[in-house]
Amino acid sequence: MEEDPRGIRNRNPGNIRFNLRYVWLGQQSHDADGFVIFDTALHGLRAMGILLRHYAEYDGVNTVRQVIDRWDGRTDLSVADYIDYVANYCHVSANQVIKVIDYLVLLMDAIIQFENGENPYNPATVVHAVELSTTW
Repeated sequence: MEEDPRGIRNRNPGNIRFNLRYVWLGQQSHDADGFVIFDTALHGLRAMGILLRHYAEYDGVNTVRQVIDRWDGRTDLSVADYIDYVANYCHVSANQVIKVIDYLVLLMDAIIQFENGENPYNPATVVHAVELSTTW
């Protein structure tokens, strides 16, 4: 529905931007602002999990601050709010070293909530997406 937040409308709850280097499972196209449109929310959630795993495993990202700096990419004050929100949601400090895989469901829940102002997905769906995110 048009009144839904972009991430929900696009079935891309993390608001992943289109990138020519990636063709995600279930990727249909992208919107006028450059955000991927997925065929199902599960595929959008799976892509979130893959990206967060990649940040940790290949880029050495291991704090909430690093996760959100990488996820969001902005340098304005709203990123500080984003980092604080996710850290509080995960019950850790922004600079506390974490094993991202152990926090993946919480990180995804917090990102979905912050990006969309809501998280309409039940916990089992997010857990299932995390399980699916182990393979590209």
